[in-house]
Amino acid sequence: MNNINIKRFITIGLTIALVGLVGCGSKSEDVNVPTEETVEVSDDNQAVEFPDPNLEAVIRECIGKSSGPIYIKEVWNLKDLKGLAKGKGIKSLSGIEYLDGLEELSLRENEITDLTPLSKLTELKKLKLI
Repeated sequence: MNNINIKRFITIGLTIALVGLVGCGSKSEDVNVPTEETVEVSDDNQAVEFPDPNLEAVIRECIGKSSGPIYIKEVWNLKDLKGLAKGKGIKSLSGIEYLDGLEELSLRENEITDLTPLSKLTELKKLKLI
């Protein structure tokens, strides 16, 4: 196998392992696996907070908004983050649960240890962590 195939194999394997952990409710010492919770959103004019400034910067770039509050109505239909989150030093995914429409997410080369907010992204089909 060449290096590209090995990386692809590892990425697929880790994605399958993550899905397996989420489905079984298992926990890891290093990574918090999502638990069953729901986020009820009744007002799309509600502001969303992203405690991690690096994640907030990526979201702002995706929606083209450099300052001011970020509202649910501005982020709920994002399909992906256009690869902008790779290597940005993101540590916390808190707030990402409001991006209901996310289908693809690449979080490669970041410092994330808690994947719990991803459990609310029911449309997420592709996740890259390494």
